[in-house]
Amino acid sequence: MKELLTLLEFLLLINLLALPVIFVDQANYDFDALARFEASIASFLLQAKASGKTIIIGINNFIISKDSTAWKSFAFFSSLMLVSIFMKENRSKQDLLYFVFGLALIFFANIIRIVSTIWLSITYGMQYFEILHLWVWRFIMLALPLSLWLFWLSKNVYYVKSRILIRVYLWKKRSKSLRLRLRKKRKKN
Repeated sequence: MKELLTLLEFLLLINLLALPVIFVDQANYDFDALARFEASIASFLLQAKASGKTIIIGINNFIISKDSTAWKSFAFFSSLMLVSIFMKENRSKQDLLYFVFGLALIFFANIIRIVSTIWLSITYGMQYFEILHLWVWRFIMLALPLSLWLFWLSKNVYYVKSRILIRVYLWKKRSKSLRLRLRKKRKKN
């Protein structure tokens, strides 16, 4: 019962942190400064011209929109980390450093996303732009914050209040030992 209450507390806090994300999305805040900054870095790496949020290569214009700034990945990672650190019994400076490191990694991954999508689209044809932009990198930019959080959680699982994650780990470990015993039985027969 205590594990269920801890899980509910975690889910409630995640949902509370989702409210600012919903507000930003509904208010149509455009993250103009971040988009211009990312466009200038990407244009420098691509040796192209930048005009505000637009990267210009030949006759092609690539606009860094609000969603191209990876703000949702930042918000997703921030929500998971802030709630987990809040629920952790022994907080440390390393948790904060990992949080900052994760945000920086997401930022650089987004720059790589912008540069590689534009470069591959220019090099191999614009027909690949939508596939890269909407399918490949969207999945990666969702998986990256989740992977960073799961990695942090795996290193801190003994300190986090949620016993459900520990139970999942123990269940997997128990399943592995059960599989090994079954293999030994089969070899004997």
